Amino acid sequence: WQCPNQQFFLKDKRVKQLYYDLLLKHKERYGVDIIAYMFLDNHLHIIAKMEDKIEFSRFMQNVHSKLAMGYHRICDTNSEIIRDRPRTKVIGDERHELIT
Repeated sequence: WQCPNQQFFLKDKRVKQLYYDLLLKHKERYGVDIIAYMFLDNHLHIIAKMEDKIEFSRFMQNVHSKLAMGYHRICDTNSEIIRDRPRTKVIGDERHELIT
């Protein structure tokens, strides 16, 4: 996903910290092992390992929902911050990992 109109909602360090905290808080509940991540100012790159793709989708839905609520509280706004669903690629083995 990216922020609507290519805005930079993650530029605020408090919002990035909230996103990071939410990822860590909910990963075990959904069986997600975060291997690597990179926050950019308008989206996140994440490599994660999980048993169930559906649970990963639920994990991201939960995190993004709470991120939006937290963003609205931190920035005192109600603007849309996540428009599209994440563009998730499945990495099946080490060969796929190297080309991703």
